[in-house]
Amino acid sequence: MKGHLALVTGGGRGIGEAIARRLAKEGAKVVITSRTASELDRVAREIGADYDVCDVTMPHQVERLVRKLGPIRILVNNAGIAEAAPIQRTDIDLWHRIMDTNVTSTFLFCKAILPGMIDRGYGRIVNISSIAGKRGAAYITAYAASKHAILGFTSSLAAEVQRHGIMVNAVCPGYVNTKMTELNVTRIAKATKSTKREIMIKLMGTAGQTRLLQPSHVAEVACALARPECLHTGASIDL
Repeated sequence: MKGHLALVTGGGRGIGEAIARRLAKEGAKVVITSRTASELDRVAREIGADYDVCDVTMPHQVERLVRKLGPIRILVNNAGIAEAAPIQRTDIDLWHRIMDTNVTSTFLFCKAILPGMIDRGYGRIVNISSIAGKRGAAYITAYAASKHAILGFTSSLAAEVQRHGIMVNAVCPGYVNTKMTELNVTRIAKATKSTKREIMIKLMGTAGQTRLLQPSHVAEVACALARPECLHTGASIDL
């Protein structure tokens, strides 16, 4: 990947940070983006990357960033949020917030970047979904719907652009040791009057896990899918 320009959304913490670090270690020229400048600045300085603050749900901001960066060879759509609530407390604002961040951002970045990839006859796109994109759990209807949508988008786009030398794949991790997971567990515990440990055990059980994944586990798979020698496309890989 030496010299390949890689853009990682949501790259200031958690899984996105781990992926950015792994790509930089492979020699890629990494750019990270999110809404939080302080997080981006820390990671960028530590790994020798560039960063740009961008609201990934806003078309004009996404288009500006893509024009500014030039020939992106690797795109990792990692930006996402997870909020838990019983269906009766899932209002339209929560629904749109999750869908816009998790799904619309992936669509916007792919649409903006694909013309250049098609012109060059090369590209690697990795979309970070979730095991919740294959089977849901209580209190995450909006989140699970968004991650199911990512898988449908990935397989459809892969079929459309494979002839141009562009591989599009998704990674479906279970529960990962991140701040997002901690916040999600805390919300569910509060809503159900359970302990966080009880909720974590139940959630991991729905994913067939006996322990939390680490962000580095996801990063290894994402990096493998971003390599030039990867010829898989349309896959959704469980972790």
